[in-house]
Amino acid sequence: MKIGVLTFHHVYNYGAVLQSYATLKFLRDQGFDAEIIDVRPFSRERPEIAKYNKITRRFVKSLRLDRLIPIEEKSRKFDEFRSKDLNMSAHFRSVQDYISHGSGVDAIVVGSDQVWGSRFGVRALNEYFLKNVEDSVLKISYAACCGSASVSRDLLKNYQDAMLDFDALSVRDGFSRSAITDVCGRSPEIVVDPTLLIDWDHESQDRSKMSTMENNYFFYYGQSKNGDIAAARLESVFNVPVMKCAMETDARAKFGDGELGPWDWISSIRRSKFVVTKSFHGLMFALVFKKPVIVVPSSFRSSDRLLDACERFDLLPAFVAPDTEDFSAEAILESVNWEEVWKRMDFHVGKSKSFLSTALKSKSSLVQGL
Repeated sequence: MKIGVLTFHHVYNYGAVLQSYATLKFLRDQGFDAEIIDVRPFSRERPEIAKYNKITRRFVKSLRLDRLIPIEEKSRKFDEFRSKDLNMSAHFRSVQDYISHGSGVDAIVVGSDQVWGSRFGVRALNEYFLKNVEDSVLKISYAACCGSASVSRDLLKNYQDAMLDFDALSVRDGFSRSAITDVCGRSPEIVVDPTLLIDWDHESQDRSKMSTMENNYFFYYGQSKNGDIAAARLESVFNVPVMKCAMETDARAKFGDGELGPWDWISSIRRSKFVVTKSFHGLMFALVFKKPVIVVPSSFRSSDRLLDACERFDLLPAFVAPDTEDFSAEAILESVNWEEVWKRMDFHVGKSKSFLSTALKSKSSLVQGL
């Protein structure tokens, strides 16, 4: 059976491209012929453009100066990752175009990431809900997310029929399940993000070209007020340096990193002693490599995804709400039962693998019988 994966593969975001890789890798390891469907229903700027504020960015683009701005090392590494490590189809404007032009695809897996969030626009929602895709193709969602608990039910009602058309339906958090259930009456399975499904120690071996680093540091990914407090405190108490890495929305020149590609980013987490992050996928990769982690969201909107994951993996003591005024970073690390966290993770990973494998294999048998 040939499977097309529809997800956020085209952005310059570590978590987005790595969950794309993980979904593809898991499917191929299960024996399926799988590829990323290269449909891009929204655009995101390269890091060298995105680093400007919105007004400057519009000015740069209006003068078409973006073509004159050199491609940074980080952008080059992301593009190289997509070219070498993601098995992608040719580029198409829509999923239906992909199907109509002889893709031979039997099933489409939608997800993971915030594919059902409203921030990327109606065209993106139409694609990621497979609204205009013929029913002859089997439709499976894996770990799709609605972005936040405040997602508009009225907006999602436009996709009620599309939700019911999925042959197997899963999301990666409780608030997405509540939203989908409210809208169409169908309760999706909750599964883990695909980054937890594969062996990254094996996958990332010798993939980073970074110079050898001492393991005596901690990794701070994505800047927030409480993250700064936690990082400064941990650096002082444990007498270990901090390695900082900015997210897309951070002031990279002031915060740090600039040049890490996806494999470098993984290597940086794998070699660290512990992690401080405001990022959902920063948290996921801390779990992947079983690193103690402090979760420091910068806003309540971004807290929903992180809080849901912390509840599921028994990590609530490590969650620092954006309005927290006083906390002890070292006490947080000591208060969490990390062995219980890893145990919870293994349990949910096992359930999630079973869900996806069962859905695909039952559909594969159906395809073979047609």
